[in-house]
Amino acid sequence: TFCGGLTSAASFAGAEHCPNLVDLNLWGGQYFSDASIGAVAANCPNLVKLSVAYSQRLSDASMRSVAENCRKLESLKLNASKNLTDASVEAVAESCPSLRELDIGECAKITDAAITLVAEACPNLADLGVSGVSSFNEAALAAIATNSIRLTRLDIEHCTHLTDAFVAAVAQTCPGLTSLSAGST
Repeated sequence: TFCGGLTSAASFAGAEHCPNLVDLNLWGGQYFSDASIGAVAANCPNLVKLSVAYSQRLSDASMRSVAENCRKLESLKLNASKNLTDASVEAVAESCPSLRELDIGECAKITDAAITLVAEACPNLADLGVSGVSSFNEAALAAIATNSIRLTRLDIEHCTHLTDAFVAAVAQTCPGLTSLSAGST
């Protein structure tokens, strides 16, 4: 549920008083800042799931803080967070080896290089959303096909640089794949 009235102060308070928090959904938190997410990360090292999707004010600084402090992270949803770049994804991929779910769909500043690193650095990756990442290409898809053998869900909708052959290669090399979204409508 969208709570448009929540401010950064709410996440500061939650971080201070909930150090055992494992699941935090701040989806659509347009008022959350790098400082508030940094406070959450610093005070909630047991976070396993974090969603900051559609958070328009966050920068790479907040994700570096998450990567440094929340090393148990298994699920991260960043989709449509317009200011996040490869640096955010790279920090999390390198610091959170247990990452199983990552959604970076519609993050315009994230490139295929970061996606390739995720495929290589996160051997437990099972769920990847890159819908609408315009630079997602066959090289990144090949890295996924080669390294992400545990993949069960892949969302590559609106990724215009892919061919049928490479999508078929992923389907063949990821035998556990149960959900593939590859449409463009």
